[in-house]
Amino acid sequence: MRRLKLTRTVSVFMVVLMVFGSIFTGYPAAHAEDVIALYEEHSEAPFDYEQVARSDADAISIPSRIVSNLILPSEGISGSTITWESDNEKVLDPNGNVHRPAPGESDVTVTLTATVTIGGASVKREFEVTVAARRVTNSLKDVEMS
Repeated sequence: MRRLKLTRTVSVFMVVLMVFGSIFTGYPAAHAEDVIALYEEHSEAPFDYEQVARSDADAISIPSRIVSNLILPSEGISGSTITWESDNEKVLDPNGNVHRPAPGESDVTVTLTATVTIGGASVKREFEVTVAARRVTNSLKDVEMS
């Protein structure tokens, strides 16, 4: 039991050293594949790419109401790839470009779907976004003129 605990402690230390070693040694940090191989070797369990994809998907934050273009992330915090789909590309396309409804029209709710992929595992997450219609305003109406 003590040997197993020591091995795991050394493994954790090695992973930290591989990832952050460049800060202390000046040598390049390890690639993700090297860290994953080390993890699998010492944990005797396969790496859970789906859990990483889900974690990256859960970290995405999109406003629920918009009036201008969105910057949609294309990479997750763990290095996953994020692609986007829209159920109404005329109003909000997969690149985040917004085409607001005309004044007098209703706001439009669009569903954006993020597909987060890493190591062959993919996870989808949906976001409902309301695109506000343009409003006609008279910005000088309430300004006192002298």
